[in-house]
Amino acid sequence: MHINNSVNARKHSLCDDNTSVTVNNGAFSLDKHGPAVVRTIVASIGLSGLGIVSNVDWKGRLVVNHIPIVKLPFTGNQDSELLIHLAAVNLEESGINWLRHNLPNNYIKFELLCKNEIDNSAVCEVSVKYKTLPMMMKNVNREIVRRGLGQVIDYTDNEHIKALHMIPRYNRLVQNLLLSESYADKRGVGKWKRPKLVEAVSGYPSQIVDLVKNSNIFIFLQICYNAGKEGAILLKNLSRHINTLALHIYTITGKTLNLISRFYRLFFKQ
Repeated sequence: MHINNSVNARKHSLCDDNTSVTVNNGAFSLDKHGPAVVRTIVASIGLSGLGIVSNVDWKGRLVVNHIPIVKLPFTGNQDSELLIHLAAVNLEESGINWLRHNLPNNYIKFELLCKNEIDNSAVCEVSVKYKTLPMMMKNVNREIVRRGLGQVIDYTDNEHIKALHMIPRYNRLVQNLLLSESYADKRGVGKWKRPKLVEAVSGYPSQIVDLVKNSNIFIFLQICYNAGKEGAILLKNLSRHINTLALHIYTITGKTLNLISRFYRLFFKQ
């Protein structure tokens, strides 16, 4: 067993237990505290690991039972519980529900990118096996953003900006997440879902409706509509009068011809 003194200068323990021993197994440095206290793992940036998701908390952080790459027989049980935060992703409530539905009891692969100084959680890029294709893995960070269940962390976040400039792997992840976010926006899925046409029209503010009503084009169209309506009514009344006049002319003409016929028979056929 090799005591790694350099780790003690970097680590931030989660408890005040005085009986702590740092053990290095070649991949991780394990902090062993009391039996009732969760043990933490202090790892180097970019280090990958495996684990099983036991739970997803209310913030969307993964509670993972870490599986060491190499188990040393003389160190006992080396399984440790990690608190993992999805790197560069701001989760929606639907995203947390998706994680709770799909990740518990599944094996994941995680790559440590940085550490969250607020809650002491590991900020990681996480991958999980496909259910239909067990030999392949999908990136959970990108899958969340691609489904519209979360978005890239806002650029006002200081820790996010710091990681972008100092950690190349984090920067590449953010670029991929932005592509996934653009894909979700174009498809209109999740938080980017767009309302239907009827809902969109009915949701317009009344100020926009008033603006359209008071526009010159709308007033011109309204004048044309009113003029056309009045013209149609005038033509309808005129046609009605013409029909009445034609009927009178037809009646008078018929009576006149009948009178001429009777006069002719009376005076010329005797």
